[in-house]
Amino acid sequence: MEYIFKSDFYVKFKPPNADELISKLDGVDLKLANTSVFMWGELCKVDRISLNIDDWMNDIIPILNNFSKEMNYTDGYFVENPWINLYHKGSFQEAHDHYPSDLALVFFINTGENFSNFYFYDKLRSSLSPNISDLLYNIGYNPTKIIDVEAGDAIIFPSNILHGVSPHNSDIIRKTLSTNIKLTK
Repeated sequence: MEYIFKSDFYVKFKPPNADELISKLDGVDLKLANTSVFMWGELCKVDRISLNIDDWMNDIIPILNNFSKEMNYTDGYFVENPWINLYHKGSFQEAHDHYPSDLALVFFINTGENFSNFYFYDKLRSSLSPNISDLLYNIGYNPTKIIDVEAGDAIIFPSNILHGVSPHNSDIIRKTLSTNIKLTK
């Protein structure tokens, strides 16, 4: 089988400053969580802490440098204010996208047993006829792709790709850093 397009992709890597970034993020007071400052997320169950990009840009630059090298990208970026996601037991994030940004970035602060999974979801799944769905399932098609990550991993992907987080089943809070990015030329 050959694929027609390669527009659904992600880049995963451990940035060179992963340990330092984890340490800095672990120092953020969890009592700062305030979901009311976000204009999205009414269908999810996750606490969020808004951060100011001016305080975090130097920490994000090594991640962007890795991505630039991987994608052979030499122009600039506009990075929006990042936020920390806090997943308590039972928390989840519904499938969503980050359009109209160009890219979304997720940095995994911690991982562990019974932690929720980050996943991508095929947005074209609902437009497949039942017969095509059956045909694809017969050859192993799954509209959900779970991404295996470790603490310190970063993933960057086009912001129009549907993604989400499965229900969290650990008593340890799952933490990620996220932001949206626009490519500049």
